[in-house]
Amino acid sequence: MTDVKNAFCPNKDCKDYGIQNHGNIATRGKYGKDRDKDLLYCRTCGKRFASTRATAFFGLHLSDDKIAKIIHHAAEGVGVRATSRLLDVNKDT
Repeated sequence: MTDVKNAFCPNKDCKDYGIQNHGNIATRGKYGKDRDKDLLYCRTCGKRFASTRATAFFGLHLSDDKIAKIIHHAAEGVGVRATSRLLDVNKDT
C-alpha cells in the first residue's frame, strides 16, 4: 500500500494542487497488469491518479524491481546492451 502522506493532487485546477501531507489524498483501488499498483484519489476535486504520478516510475511498463536494477547497472557503468542481455529486456526499452 502506498504511503499517501507525501502524495499530492496533480490536477492544476484543484485548490489543493501540489500540497503534500494535507489529508486530501486517499487510496481508491488497484490498477495494472497484476493489479499491484495503487490508484489514489483527491477528496477535494475527485480526480483519480496513479500512485507513481510525478515519479520516475510513471508510465513505465517494467516492474519497479527491474527498473531499479537497470538504474543500478547504469550507475555501475554497465553498458546498455549488456544490461539488456542480463535483465532480458530489449535495449530500446
